[in-house]
Order: sequence, then C-alpha cells, then structure tokens
Amino acid sequence: MSIRHLILAGFATVALSVPALAGNTAVVVQSGGFNSSSIGQVGRVNTAVTVQHGIVNNASTSQVGRFNSAAVGQVGRVNSASTNQRGLVNSSLTFQRGRDNTAVTTQRGLINGAAIEQHGRNNAAGVGQNGLFNSASVNQFRH
Repeated sequence: MSIRHLILAGFATVALSVPALAGNTAVVVQSGGFNSSSIGQVGRVNTAVTVQHGIVNNASTSQVGRFNSAAVGQVGRVNSASTNQRGLVNSSLTFQRGRDNTAVTTQRGLINGAAIEQHGRNNAAGVGQNGLFNSASVNQFRH
C-alpha cells in the first residue's frame, strides 16, 4: 500500500468522523492483485468509502436509511462497482481507471444524485433512479 492510499484513507476517515456519530460508517482500502469488497448498511445515516488498487477490483455497496452516501475509487485492469441505495437522500460517486470498467448505480428516494467517471478502453455504466429530484452524470473516456 502506497503512502498516497494511506493518506487518502486518513482523510476519508477524518471527513467521515462527524456523520459516524449519527449512523454507520465504513471505509475499505485494498491494495493487492485481486480485491473484493462488500458493504451493507442499514441505519438512519450511512456512509461508505471504498478504495481499491489491484489487477481485478470488485466493490459492492448496499445502503438503506434516510441519508445514504457512497464513494468508490478503483484503479486496476478490470474494475467492477455496484451501488444500491434506498432512502430519503442518496448520493453516489464512482471513479474507475482501467482497461475494462463496469459501474451500476440504483437509487430510490426523494433526492438522488449519482456520478460515474470512467477512464479505459472498455467502459460500461448504468444509472437507475426513482425519486422526485434526480441527478445523474456519466463521463467516459476511452484511452
């Protein structure tokens, strides 16, 4: 694990410390050949951060609560991320850099916001939102 990953994990932990007092917080940092992460949260306030650096990265986040926030960052050859959120306010951010990237975000709530950014040869992304105020952004860059 590089110094950069440790610093990022430290900042994420500090940034999430205030919401952690009112709900669930999960921070996963993985650096290896094959990384897999699964986060499931049920509570009033849910916050999840996943950072993966490896050849094959797989991250899954599921949140049920009033306020849900999820972020996934992946750097590797093959990256896969899925985020499922149900709550009053849902926020999701996914960043991927690799040859093959796949990201799916589904949200059901009053206010939903999702952003996916992918850098790679083969990029696939999908966003499904059901709510009164929905916002989605998908940016894909072929390298």
